[in-house]
Amino acid sequence: MNLVGKILTVFIFVMTIVFMTLSIMVYSTHTNWRARVKAPGTGLESLLQVANQERSALEEEVTKLEAALTAEQNLSKESIAKLQQEVAQLGTERNELQATEAALKEEMRKSVEGMNAAQTELAQLRTQISDLRDGIVSAKTAQDAAFRQMVARTDDLHQAANELSTLKSRNTQLAEQVARISSILDRRGISEFETAGPPSIDGIVLAVRAGGLVELSVGADEGLKKGDRLEVVRQGPDSQRYLGAVEILQTEPDKSVAKIIPETRQGSIEKEDRVYSRLR
Repeated sequence: MNLVGKILTVFIFVMTIVFMTLSIMVYSTHTNWRARVKAPGTGLESLLQVANQERSALEEEVTKLEAALTAEQNLSKESIAKLQQEVAQLGTERNELQATEAALKEEMRKSVEGMNAAQTELAQLRTQISDLRDGIVSAKTAQDAAFRQMVARTDDLHQAANELSTLKSRNTQLAEQVARISSILDRRGISEFETAGPPSIDGIVLAVRAGGLVELSVGADEGLKKGDRLEVVRQGPDSQRYLGAVEILQTEPDKSVAKIIPETRQGSIEKEDRVYSRLR
């Protein structure tokens, strides 16, 4: 066998293997369509029968729905016809109501005009009545004022006579009070022409409190009152030392409380220091 024969033999062998492989592949992918169509339950014929049954049911349902739609359309047409009749009736009623409304508006306008005229007349009458009342009140007021003036003058006359008698009695009382006051001033050694101030005071410091306050042994019984000013000294055997001034803040019958006046302070105020209304 020559070379060409060997090549052809090998080529035929290779092609045989290729065709065998293709045959195996085709066989493996081959589908038995008849068996698949005839298969019970899952076959195409069974599926087709089920689909035909469903189509028949759907066609029946469509027929029923079309009948119902036709009936509904007929009812809608009847309802529309009735509504159109009602709209026509309502239009007629609306026209009648508009005419009635126009008549009522005209009647109301006339009523308002009459009411306005009546109110204007009523206001005029009220003004006239008010003027008459004011005139009556003015006349009554003038009459009452004249009567009160006459009564007042009569009362003034009687009161003047009573006051004259009272003043005469008061004059006598004042003369007696002046005599008593003059006697008291003389006993205290005070002239009636002196400047007002505390009476003649001679007392001592009972205690020194915090805040620049001092307690004194003299009070309201000696004639002291709030705001009076006293002088404080420290009495020595042969001389006295001026310590400052205090102002009365509160009084009791037998004692008082005073505050030290800072600008007059010339020494420390202590218990037993003397206080006077005037320096001696």
